[in-house]
Parts: sequence; C-alpha cells; structure tokens
Amino acid sequence: MALQAWTEAKLRLPRAGFSQSLAFVNIHLMLACIDKQSIDPLTRRTFPWVLWNIWKAHNSFFFEQVCISAESLVKKAHDEADEWFIANTEPERPLVDRKSFVTRIWRPPLYYQSSPNAMWEAHGGVDNITVERHGC
Repeated sequence: MALQAWTEAKLRLPRAGFSQSLAFVNIHLMLACIDKQSIDPLTRRTFPWVLWNIWKAHNSFFFEQVCISAESLVKKAHDEADEWFIANTEPERPLVDRKSFVTRIWRPPLYYQSSPNAMWEAHGGVDNITVERHGC
C-alpha cells in the first residue's frame, strides 16, 4: 500500500528500490525528494503529509485491521497540506499612508501635590489633591 500511495502521489521511487534492511536510508531517499527541482512544487510541499498518512495507514491496518486506499490517502495528504499552508500563510498587510496618521501633541502627565490644608486620615496618611499642569 505504501508503494501505491507513493506512486499515486507522483513521487519517484528510488532506482534501486527501497532498502529492506536500512530504514534510515529509505528516510534519506524520501527527504531528498524535497530538494529535487524536477518534482512539481505542489507535490514537494505535500510530501511530508504523504509520509505521515502512510504511517497512519500502516498503524490503522496493523492495530485496527482497517485498509485505506492509496487514492484516499493521497487525497487526505493533499487536503491536510493545503489546510496547513493556508493556516500558516501570513495575510498581506495593506500599505499604510503615513500622512493619514493623526499627530498627537505631547502633554505632560498629571502630577500629585499635597494640599497644605490636608487633614490626617484614620489610616495615618495625608489626602492628596490631583492638580493638572494648569492648576485645579
């Protein structure tokens, strides 16, 4: 089923075929497909999802005895890749005209001034009066 899915996804099989004993060689051969400019860009970008869905289909068959067709596996891989790229593509921001910004004039902040006539509060402090820069 994995070879059928690989073929259905339009990914080229290695000339000598996959290794029967060295999994890391197979993984290297598969990952090398990402850099091959001769492969269609849409196929290259879908490649990781094809691998992931082959793995999931293997587990479904092994643990649940459910067989997934190569066509549905590749379709699901394409759909998941499309969803991921849509979700992870930053939308274009419109250009902002700097002249449209309103210029704000800086004003000094309010400051606190203790009133000389203040009475002691029950908690032992003095009331403060907030005064703007131009007075009360």
